[in-house]
Amino acid sequence: MQSLLLILSIGLLAVGGDNRKLFEIIPDHETLGNTIQERESESLSALASVADSSQAHFQKYYDAVMPYLKAILMNATDKANRMLRAKSMECISLVGMAVGKDKFRDDAKQVMDVLLSLQGSQLETDDPTINYMLQAWARLCKCLGQDFLPYMNVVMPPLLHSAQLKPDVTITSADSVADIDESDDESIETIQLGDKRIGIKTSVLEEKATACNMLCCYADELKEGFFPWIDQVAPILVPLLKFYFHEEVRKAAVSAMPQLLRSAKLAVEKGQSQGLYHTSSNRGVTQGTRD
Repeated sequence: MQSLLLILSIGLLAVGGDNRKLFEIIPDHETLGNTIQERESESLSALASVADSSQAHFQKYYDAVMPYLKAILMNATDKANRMLRAKSMECISLVGMAVGKDKFRDDAKQVMDVLLSLQGSQLETDDPTINYMLQAWARLCKCLGQDFLPYMNVVMPPLLHSAQLKPDVTITSADSVADIDESDDESIETIQLGDKRIGIKTSVLEEKATACNMLCCYADELKEGFFPWIDQVAPILVPLLKFYFHEEVRKAAVSAMPQLLRSAKLAVEKGQSQGLYHTSSNRGVTQGTRD
């Protein structure tokens, strides 16, 4: 409750004391979850929305909230608090983007060290931390710009892995639809094609779409600094231009093509390509945009 009151107070100040603006951002208090973890998670989402809406105006409240956010990130380690930890990543990264690199720089190093530690641990496949961490890394990149480059060697491998996830598809006869519908996994969607029933695990596709969007984000933000990764990224994204299982994956792949080409072009112009511009991957990007 204290954390919620803190967020409401800061939120009210950040929007200039206008209750109407605040209630457009803060969830209806009647819809807040019943458990402490749920209320804390929803409070963090509210705080992230306040920061995102107020942008640079949030700087004056930064010192009051960041220690609290970092404490959650570092201490919410048990399974019951996984979503709370994930929400803290989201909130910290959005607050960092709102206040800017100069204000956030000192805390950013500590936050990224925690993320690196989490990334190196064995997270369960259904842990929301994975998806939230992919997005948090991308926001940190947007905030820090070229200062983020030293972290790319650590960030990219799991991102490339997520971008290459195969669709988890189950095909049965239409008569056996109950086998899918009665599953405890709520992330499975089903469609019927003729006499076949197809079940698709959407959580896998959502992680894949997030990863593809993040690759586009890195290429856009880092520009020529992303060039060393094109040879690995292009062979993954070009085939996804025709990925029919998930529209967001296709959209991300399409959006990434001009960013990859621009990265290569800038690297050549600035003498950072080391003669690698005419690799098969770069030709593949060009061919992919033509098909």
